Amino acid sequence: MGLDMFLIKSKKVKGLSFDKIFEDGDFEDVGYWRKANQIHNWFVQKVQGGEDDCGIYEVSQSKLIELRDTCQKVIDTAIIEDGYVLDYKSFGDDIEKIKEIEKKNGRDVQVVQKDGYIKVYVPGRVIKNADMVAELLPTAEGFFFGRNEYDQYYLEDIKETIDIINNILDDTDFEEYTIAYCSSW
Repeated sequence: MGLDMFLIKSKKVKGLSFDKIFEDGDFEDVGYWRKANQIHNWFVQKVQGGEDDCGIYEVSQSKLIELRDTCQKVIDTAIIEDGYVLDYKSFGDDIEKIKEIEKKNGRDVQVVQKDGYIKVYVPGRVIKNADMVAELLPTAEGFFFGRNEYDQYYLEDIKETIDIINNILDDTDFEEYTIAYCSSW
């Protein structure tokens, strides 16, 4: 289970509405993310009118460019530094047991109990100015939506998004083809 997200492409057919074009399943996957909730949130807000319903939504060339440019602005804005990134969360309250296990495994970790979870952090890269980045492209909470931290993994999703969109823009004649976004969880 989890948030799966796709950009799909189909040839436009004269006389067929957008909904009918994708109804028969004649489309090509041109982009895929898993649990990149900041990208999903952007599509929900900017393309789906705030409606998070796992529908299929047409995405214009200008919207793809807008997302790509927003992602580039995130990269240009983010100040990266060494820190600790979330490795995993555990339910329960036996923080000492987890600390003991991690010590036996010889891992350099920080263990914190917060919000009903025990969170284990490992060395990694974090975004020092996460508040500024969050203004540009905020994460979204959701059941099995993945991480909400502003760190190296968040930036990997951003860089992947730029690559996906650049490939679509390079390989798509928007007069002949339509692009759509859909998600499931």
